[in-house]
Amino acid sequence: MSFPKFRMIARMYLDQQQMRIACEHRIRKILEEIPGIEKIDYMKLIKDKKEKLLTELKEKLKVDDLTLELIAIMKTHRDNLYAEEKRLLKDFENVAEDTLIWKWSKNVKGLGPVGCMTFLGFINPDATSAGKIWKYFGYAPDSKLVKGQKANFNREAKGRAWVIATNVIRAGDPYYTALYKAKKKYYLKVRGMEKYIEDPTKCPDYEKCMELLRAKAKRLGRPVKKPPCRAHVDNRAKRWLIKLLLSHAWELIRREMGREIPKHRNYIPPKPHEWWEEIASSEWFQRILRNIETGKLEEVEPPVTLEEIIGEP
Repeated sequence: MSFPKFRMIARMYLDQQQMRIACEHRIRKILEEIPGIEKIDYMKLIKDKKEKLLTELKEKLKVDDLTLELIAIMKTHRDNLYAEEKRLLKDFENVAEDTLIWKWSKNVKGLGPVGCMTFLGFINPDATSAGKIWKYFGYAPDSKLVKGQKANFNREAKGRAWVIATNVIRAGDPYYTALYKAKKKYYLKVRGMEKYIEDPTKCPDYEKCMELLRAKAKRLGRPVKKPPCRAHVDNRAKRWLIKLLLSHAWELIRREMGREIPKHRNYIPPKPHEWWEEIASSEWFQRILRNIETGKLEEVEPPVTLEEIIGEP
């Protein structure tokens, strides 16, 4: 696997995607200045055909010709960027479709080619442990923004990883969503966060959380909201899932390159390629879920070899 070259193409794709999204934001800004724009689903129309957007603006909102012409120009360029983005993705798939990372990404619901490009673009295969990848992505314990100091992680990579995990959960991938839900149960039952949902005042971070909520309410001129304790549980489980996805992507890339993978306890392999039905119903997977829910540290042997699970070439 020629990873350095793959990495440059992946970053090129992510750059194109970022430019296209920026163009959509600019179009949205112009549209939001049009009186009565809330009467149409303009966010959807930005991604629809240009003619449909212009027709809606002209017939329903009586937008003047100059504004329509400017929007038409911006929409044309946005559509061209999107077409280039899709073409690059297709071209890249032709050379990367047989790699472990690409097959795994296509096999995980909610991940797909864009998630694969993100991992290829930001993961450094020379990193000797998954912990170093977590730190670069901003998911290590000391990865925090400090006022007046440069961030010690890649903020773009962190945001993209959060979106990827959210997509995997929303898509309901049977493997990773099951692991995520098991981790949520662990935080609720074992770590005792369930009682914080029932009575937020018992949370050790209650005062700090309320201080932030009061400041935001004052800034926006609205009543103070209740502490989002349930969201805190979701976010902790999601951070754990992000780290698992990153470690799996890093592992598959290094395996493809013939690099060493450090062994560690409580290993959870990447989502199986062809053995999912056997894995899902196996006692091994059920024990993995129970271990996560209870926080136990037990080694569990999978029913098939790791090579069979990940499709080792």
